[in-house]
Amino acid sequence: MTDIVKQQIRALHEKKREILNLPPKEALDAILSARHPVAIVHAFTEQDFHLLIHDIGIDDSRPLLALATDRQVEYIVDTEIWNRDRINYAAVVRWLDTLYRTDPDRITRWLITDKLEFLEIFLFKNIQVIIREHDQESDTLPDACFTHDDTLYIHIPDYPGRQESGTDNERLRKQLVQDLLNRIAMTDYPLYRNIVLETMRIIPAEATEEEYRLRNVRMAEKGFLPYEEAVGIYQPLTAKQFFNRAPGLSFKIGNPGRLPVPVLSAAFMDTGCIFSRALKTIANPEITAQLQVEFATLCNQVIVADKKPIREKWELESKVKKACGYISLGLEHLAAGKSRIDMAKAGALISKYRLTEIFRTGYGLCRKLKWQAQKWQRNSWAKRSKLSLNFWGETWLGVIGGLLLEHPRFFDNYTSGVLYREFESLADIRQTRTVLEAAAAFDDLLSKMNIVLKPLDSYGYVGHYGLVLTLWARHILELSGEINPLSIEDIRKFFIYLWGGKRKPYRIADSKKEHFLKWLSSEAGLAEYDISRTLGQTFETLFKTLEEEYSNVSPQKLELKYVQGFFLSPPETE
Repeated sequence: MTDIVKQQIRALHEKKREILNLPPKEALDAILSARHPVAIVHAFTEQDFHLLIHDIGIDDSRPLLALATDRQVEYIVDTEIWNRDRINYAAVVRWLDTLYRTDPDRITRWLITDKLEFLEIFLFKNIQVIIREHDQESDTLPDACFTHDDTLYIHIPDYPGRQESGTDNERLRKQLVQDLLNRIAMTDYPLYRNIVLETMRIIPAEATEEEYRLRNVRMAEKGFLPYEEAVGIYQPLTAKQFFNRAPGLSFKIGNPGRLPVPVLSAAFMDTGCIFSRALKTIANPEITAQLQVEFATLCNQVIVADKKPIREKWELESKVKKACGYISLGLEHLAAGKSRIDMAKAGALISKYRLTEIFRTGYGLCRKLKWQAQKWQRNSWAKRSKLSLNFWGETWLGVIGGLLLEHPRFFDNYTSGVLYREFESLADIRQTRTVLEAAAAFDDLLSKMNIVLKPLDSYGYVGHYGLVLTLWARHILELSGEINPLSIEDIRKFFIYLWGGKRKPYRIADSKKEHFLKWLSSEAGLAEYDISRTLGQTFETLFKTLEEEYSNVSPQKLELKYVQGFFLSPPETE
């Protein structure tokens, strides 16, 4: 390859990257006004081109579809018309009509040369072929038939079981089928006869299965494995299992691979994550390039496993970030040093082992937390007491609920702008584990306190904090040990005791906290040390919350409708 050719390829690659970073309208104008628009369109990988036309808009992208390669068109069809192992014929009509109106001759040629079996399946679902006998009158045939030889008549029936006759979709479908058959007949009439007659003889289930197999082969070349294989990306690995596996890579220097890297997958990679920083420790650019291909393939595997087709840039970005996050989490776990991650070791790991195995190791840490949450939740006191997850309050509910999702997620609570996000670091794991262990310890404490929850059905919601505070308040006020709601007078007396006659802002004395701990120890039959060790920080948070909400309010001025965190009498009973 000459230097001039290399420079041209490099310039084309930079132009392509620049276009993908432009707003949709500007990207379209940049391609169509370029000196060689065909070369630019052909330079896009199939995946990048697919996202580009969705970003611009299908109708506005017709000039680009007219310039696309057959492989790019085939990728779009493969991505858009399949619902698992079944063909979505409404999507077939929509996309074939778009492609046909863009360039009828080109799409007709493509269908009869490269996609003949697929065309026959489509026609089988959309036409009825009637062979007129030599002595049969044409007026005995169904209405709306058409023919090119007065022998083979084509009828396009309504879809059975649908109430769409006369709708725009039905008119579009029928017009597309008729126009397509007319153009095939004008292009090659003997072929037209063969296609129409073959449509009468095909076995659609077998033909569809074969098309699905071929489609999976094409998609697998780009990392889009069949779902049954792709879901293996979520099979967790432990660190021990990871290091017991043989290294999975053998990079061939001088042979970077034949598959181009989708630009958008690399563009959305988080440059500050551990995986990205580990890539920078690799000096050989050919190994880095092959790792980028492997990473793009991994992202595609995640897309298939999540069963959500990608049609927008932000959807691809979320999958890229997810892949980066779990790879980074796996590297942080596998290459942990004494105080921080060893980046040299992380770089060695991605050079030696497959990224999918590092991803699975990172995901395994989250999956382990999910299993712990499921095991505890199934056998918990709260579950036996028929309490919903709301019992654990907003924060704990968010954390536990995130773990119980099909794929566990980290409860971010809008710290970074979202309620849930993917796990990205060991800090996320530790934070989530801390909450899960605290909830389990709290649940164990309640299970030992001989609590009867029947009255809760009559008086509505009460959370775990409110339950313990109500019981403690009833103990302080020398009321019965049953779980009955507190009146506003009870609440005022309790806060007078809690503040101990101090001035605003009120603070809870250590002696009151010690009394609370002794009361819990007595009720649950647990040592004070054990309660303090497992739930000390939890109850410190409880007391801090009480101080933040009530430290500037005199107990005598408390009103029932403004008091939260206790089991209270309904206002109407006051």
